[in-house]
Amino acid sequence: PVIPQYDSTTSITPMYGMWENCASCGVVHSWVLRPQQVHVQGWDEYGNKKAETLSGLRARLLMHEMDRLEGQTIIHRALGPEFIVSMQALSQKNLWPINFPSAEAYVTGPSQFFDYVKNEPIIPPGMEWMFAQLSMHFD
Repeated sequence: PVIPQYDSTTSITPMYGMWENCASCGVVHSWVLRPQQVHVQGWDEYGNKKAETLSGLRARLLMHEMDRLEGQTIIHRALGPEFIVSMQALSQKNLWPINFPSAEAYVTGPSQFFDYVKNEPIIPPGMEWMFAQLSMHFD
């Protein structure tokens, strides 16, 4: 697949921040910014040209896997060393200094997005069912 004109360092598109993890990085989580949607071009299994706009978690997952194909991990995508934490540290955010490592990262829970347009944490679009299931088990 090709993601035309995607460069996370110069993008001016609406962004989501998220504590991402990756099987390649073990128990590490990194605060990673990615566009809310991307337009993708490629070919299907029959050789037919295909184009699609992905948003939310689907866009994030594609970009995450594209990074891996290019030799990049979530550690490379982190904004700085303070934005790389262990799973244990992330589960103890109540012990962190207020607004560490940034206000957005501090208020965003695991598996949530920080929407830089709305300026608030949100449930990733399409994942409402998962959060509803979790709340049923922990209420």
